[in-house]
Amino acid sequence: MVKRILIFSLLFVVLGCFTLKTEYGNRRFKTSYFKIKQNSNNDVYKYVDTNVVYKLISLKHNGLVTPNYNYRKYFLKFYDKGRVGKFDIFDINDNNCINPKKADMGFYNFNDGILQVEFYHIHPQGNFFHIDSMKLFKDSIVEYDDKFKEEAIHIKILIPKEWKRYKPDW
Repeated sequence: MVKRILIFSLLFVVLGCFTLKTEYGNRRFKTSYFKIKQNSNNDVYKYVDTNVVYKLISLKHNGLVTPNYNYRKYFLKFYDKGRVGKFDIFDINDNNCINPKKADMGFYNFNDGILQVEFYHIHPQGNFFHIDSMKLFKDSIVEYDDKFKEEAIHIKILIPKEWKRYKPDW
């Protein structure tokens, strides 16, 4: 009996170390791993448009502005129920490019005029969940990180109506 309990306990610990991946290699985590809970404040939709993608166009780090930032372009796609996807590739000619299975999964929450977004970051010095705060404007979003003294500007890009068929898998 003790042997069975030990085996099941060991199996449970080992299986808990693995994450699911989509067919495109993007990781999927249990929602309980995220600190941010799914958005329940509908006022966010006055600022965040779920019918567009937001493109990173400029980065400011330690007071130095990098316009036309090209190191790592990414795009944000906001969905209902507090879900957001981060895409590395966006091609207006490819209607599969914003398939949520190709995105890094994330969550957002809106309180007191501040939008908070959480993603899992893969980094050579260790992977971690990270929360960014964003200021919302009518046609853009400014992401800022006080810890790393960074500010990133995202602008809206319209997407074709037929692309709105995708629903996130998290």
